[in-house]
Amino acid sequence: MGKKVTTKGSIAVRNATTGRFVGDAYALRHEAAPAVTATAKDTMVKGIAARMTGSKAAAERWYDKPNGLLGGRTPKRAVKDGDSDRVVGLLLNVAGQ
Repeated sequence: MGKKVTTKGSIAVRNATTGRFVGDAYALRHEAAPAVTATAKDTMVKGIAARMTGSKAAAERWYDKPNGLLGGRTPKRAVKDGDSDRVVGLLLNVAGQ
């Protein structure tokens, strides 16, 4: 979770990735947190894919291509479905890590 910052009596949370304030602590706990988490995981997996494939363009092509090891889903869909750990594991296995 991002850094908490007090602003005029309320608490806001700064997104660690973008540096923008994403809302007060209550909203993050009850509404915004899943969206922030999903976006952060998506960004993380795309970054790992870019490092593993050698380019952002190759990573984007891989990310949008259905994969039999993910049940025919694209890695993008798998991350949205909550399987980001499986997608990262697939990348690491392909890279021989």
